[in-house]
Amino acid sequence: MTGVALIAFLALALAAKPEFCGQLIIWIFVMRILMILTSLVSYFINDLLTKSLYKNPGKDFDAEKPLTHLVWITSVSRSV
Repeated sequence: MTGVALIAFLALALAAKPEFCGQLIIWIFVMRILMILTSLVSYFINDLLTKSLYKNPGKDFDAEKPLTHLVWITSVSRSV
Protein backbone atom coordinates (compact mmCIF):
# COMPACT_ATOMS: atom_id res chain seq x y z
CA MET A 1 0.00 0.00 0.00
CA THR A 2 2.75 2.47 0.90
CA GLY A 3 4.65 1.62 -2.28
CA VAL A 4 1.61 2.43 -4.41
CA ALA A 5 1.17 5.76 -2.65
CA LEU A 6 4.85 6.57 -3.12
CA ILE A 7 4.70 5.76 -6.83
CA ALA A 8 1.59 7.91 -7.25
CA PHE A 9 3.29 10.77 -5.40
CA LEU A 10 6.40 10.50 -7.58
CA ALA A 11 4.31 10.42 -10.75
CA LEU A 12 2.49 13.59 -9.71
CA ALA A 13 5.48 15.45 -8.27
CA LEU A 14 7.84 14.67 -11.13
CA ALA A 15 5.47 14.90 -14.08
CA ALA A 16 7.86 17.36 -15.76
CA LYS A 17 10.78 14.90 -15.50
CA PRO A 18 9.44 11.49 -16.61
CA GLU A 19 12.92 9.93 -17.07
CA PHE A 20 13.91 10.71 -13.50
CA CYS A 21 10.51 9.57 -12.23
CA GLY A 22 10.94 6.26 -14.06
CA GLN A 23 14.37 5.73 -12.51
CA LEU A 24 13.02 6.34 -9.02
CA ILE A 25 10.09 3.97 -9.56
CA ILE A 26 12.46 1.23 -10.73
CA TRP A 27 14.65 1.88 -7.68
CA ILE A 28 11.59 1.52 -5.41
CA PHE A 29 10.71 -1.84 -6.93
CA VAL A 30 14.30 -3.09 -6.68
CA MET A 31 14.48 -2.08 -3.02
CA ARG A 32 11.15 -3.79 -2.26
CA ILE A 33 12.37 -7.01 -3.91
CA LEU A 34 15.63 -6.86 -1.95
CA MET A 35 13.70 -6.35 1.29
CA ILE A 36 11.62 -9.46 0.59
CA LEU A 37 14.72 -11.51 -0.26
CA THR A 38 16.60 -10.44 2.88
CA SER A 39 13.54 -11.24 4.99
CA LEU A 40 13.33 -14.74 3.49
CA VAL A 41 17.04 -15.36 4.05
CA SER A 42 16.73 -14.13 7.64
CA TYR A 43 13.73 -16.37 8.23
CA PHE A 44 15.56 -19.50 7.07
CA ILE A 45 18.70 -18.64 9.06
CA ASN A 46 16.56 -18.09 12.14
CA ASP A 47 14.78 -21.40 11.52
CA LEU A 48 18.10 -23.27 11.44
CA LEU A 49 19.34 -21.44 14.54
CA THR A 50 16.15 -22.12 16.49
CA LYS A 51 16.11 -25.80 15.56
CA SER A 52 19.73 -26.20 16.63
CA LEU A 53 19.24 -24.37 19.94
CA TYR A 54 15.99 -26.07 20.96
CA LYS A 55 16.35 -29.57 19.53
CA ASN A 56 16.65 -31.06 23.04
CA PRO A 57 13.18 -31.44 24.56
CA GLY A 58 14.52 -30.95 28.11
CA LYS A 59 15.71 -27.43 27.39
CA ASP A 60 13.42 -24.58 28.45
CA PHE A 61 11.84 -22.89 25.44
CA ASP A 62 11.27 -19.16 25.51
CA ALA A 63 8.97 -18.16 22.63
CA GLU A 64 10.40 -14.64 22.51
CA LYS A 65 13.99 -15.75 21.87
CA PRO A 66 13.45 -16.91 18.24
CA LEU A 67 11.55 -13.70 17.49
CA THR A 68 14.34 -11.60 18.96
CA HIS A 69 16.89 -13.55 16.92
CA LEU A 70 14.85 -12.97 13.76
CA VAL A 71 14.74 -9.21 14.37
CA TRP A 72 18.51 -9.09 14.89
CA ILE A 73 19.30 -11.26 11.86
CA THR A 74 16.98 -9.22 9.63
CA SER A 75 18.43 -5.93 10.90
CA VAL A 76 21.99 -7.05 10.29
CA SER A 77 21.26 -8.50 6.85
CA ARG A 78 19.55 -5.29 5.72
CA SER A 79 22.35 -3.06 6.97
CA VAL A 80 25.08 -4.99 5.13
